[in-house]
Amino acid sequence: MWLIIRINTSPAVGHIQTGQPGPERFPSADTTPHSLNGKYLSFTYPSAYRPVPTQPNGGRLEVINLIAASGKEIAISVSKSSLAEDSGVRFRRLNASLYSEEPLRLARHSGVVFTKRDEGFEKTAFAVKGELLVTLALSHASGGDYSDEFNAILDSLVLK
Repeated sequence: MWLIIRINTSPAVGHIQTGQPGPERFPSADTTPHSLNGKYLSFTYPSAYRPVPTQPNGGRLEVINLIAASGKEIAISVSKSSLAEDSGVRFRRLNASLYSEEPLRLARHSGVVFTKRDEGFEKTAFAVKGELLVTLALSHASGGDYSDEFNAILDSLVLK
């Protein structure tokens, strides 16, 4: 009986890792770009990212999340919506002091791109094809300019 009480009242032993995922979880030896072929879209992304399992919710038809060991994140979603109806577009337009807006410059998609003005890096594209609205966001809390990476992913994006 004393042994059971002792085990249940002893402090836990082990190691808890906090903060950003370490490079051991995201090996970087592979520099080949990866492709993702979903139900509604396909695109190519840098090998530094790893998919995070995500289920569609809130009316979204498809959701894809990717994370890099550096802390950069890519979030892509597809929903039946329009630019005028989307809450993310409305929020950014209502907060023009926080976000700059420019037209999406892709021959095969119409839409808009928002860039966050303050610290960190956040760039979000909203592309329309028929009744589908695709949202692509690349963000990093500590800043930097990842516009070239964002544009390369956006350029590879194909809506089905």
